[in-house]
Amino acid sequence: MKSKTGWDTGEVARKASRAALALGLRQLFVQGFNIAGGILLARLLSPAEFGLYAICLFILAFLTTFGDAGLGASLIRQSESPTTPDYQAVFTVQQLLVIMSCLAFWSIAPGVVGVYKLPEDDIWIFRTIAVAFFVTSFQTIPTIHMERNLAFDRLARIEVGQALIFNVSAVMLAFYGLRELSFGIAILLRSLTGALLANLTYRWEIGWKWDLQRIKQHLSYGIPYQASSILNLLKDLVNPLLVGILSGPVSVGYINWATTVANYPLIFVILFNRLFMPMLAKLNEDIGAFNKMLTLIIKILCSFVYSTSIILYIFRLEIVTSVFGNKWLPAVVLFAPFIIITFLLAPTIVGIGALNALGKTKFVFFVTLTWVVLTWLIGVVIIPRFGWASWGWVNLSVNLSNVLVLHQVSKTTGFSWFKALAIPAVITVICVVTALILVFIHVPFLLSIFILGLETLGLMLFFLGQELQKILKNVTSKEVSYVA
Repeated sequence: MKSKTGWDTGEVARKASRAALALGLRQLFVQGFNIAGGILLARLLSPAEFGLYAICLFILAFLTTFGDAGLGASLIRQSESPTTPDYQAVFTVQQLLVIMSCLAFWSIAPGVVGVYKLPEDDIWIFRTIAVAFFVTSFQTIPTIHMERNLAFDRLARIEVGQALIFNVSAVMLAFYGLRELSFGIAILLRSLTGALLANLTYRWEIGWKWDLQRIKQHLSYGIPYQASSILNLLKDLVNPLLVGILSGPVSVGYINWATTVANYPLIFVILFNRLFMPMLAKLNEDIGAFNKMLTLIIKILCSFVYSTSIILYIFRLEIVTSVFGNKWLPAVVLFAPFIIITFLLAPTIVGIGALNALGKTKFVFFVTLTWVVLTWLIGVVIIPRFGWASWGWVNLSVNLSNVLVLHQVSKTTGFSWFKALAIPAVITVICVVTALILVFIHVPFLLSIFILGLETLGLMLFFLGQELQKILKNVTSKEVSYVA
């Protein structure tokens, strides 16, 4: 069945399956580099320096989100293929926003250093990030084109290169004594690598074109979409700003490290997140096919995320002391709320992708605004009184409102969350029982993790074998039916 977009369900299933396989295989390298780099940096740096690392990454993410205005998402979602004037008009607006943001952040860098009570020389770390942000903007149009066409195999190659350059340079520079400055240089090198590889992969007529009518059309979808992303960052600003000012970079380091480690299983949802919206947008005229694809995504991802999250929590102390070092033990108190948040976030992230694909950007904006308001209201009251360790429970209390997203998906499409989450729940319960038995009989934790990993894989093959087989068929066959 063909839609107005020119895609039929079989074509979407085939390209989505191949895109997912490309993302999964190549992102194993990306996340492998990131995890290895994070472990080495955690061992080389103090919690305070690791906290500054988190602040730098947050600032870059904020600038990048602010500098897009949702125009990229609008191009990805539109029915007809974007033309060169479309790309040039979006690029022009983006460049104006990026240049203004870079100049503004360059000028306030001394104030940022003052707020965190950092050495004056650290001004250049933040100014290097401003330059990296400008460089990254040249990667945007090629990335939009590849995402729109589900060419995630090409994107994955670019991201492998970026991850390799960033982690190797950050670790090497930190090892040779550059400490905090290593973050800024590594981020700049990553941006240069991404911009170069993206433009070599997809060559387009780089140009500037002011077309107010085109820009207005894209902004009508893009502004609510991007406003949600900006609000999400404002929610996360509680850690680097409020906690950072009240308790210093050390506390920011503990929170960022605990968030990163506790959310390792969620990486597999996040790395596929960019696939959800463009893939589902091509099926939004066939709600039956849309719901089948959404059910399949949630079954597979949540089965993995839930079971591995439980394994991580049960063996958290052994993992922290043997891999990261005893200096991170104070942050282990954050694991309990963060693991519960992971359980809530896995289906919510997919649900938000589905709502954006359906054009429900205003609802996503409303929910995100609710998260921001709740985070700051609760955080301002709780964190000053109970300290940085309360951040996990503040975050969890806010994430309970994720049910609004799940309800809206069901209301809009008739989607059944019970049907989608039943198998992940069964697999998780079995893993919990097995893990507790292994702990009770004192099986070494490395062997326990190996056994539980095999069990998780076996259970997924048992419960989801047919779905996985059809995905494999889509990857290897040129003519396929929809993944059911």
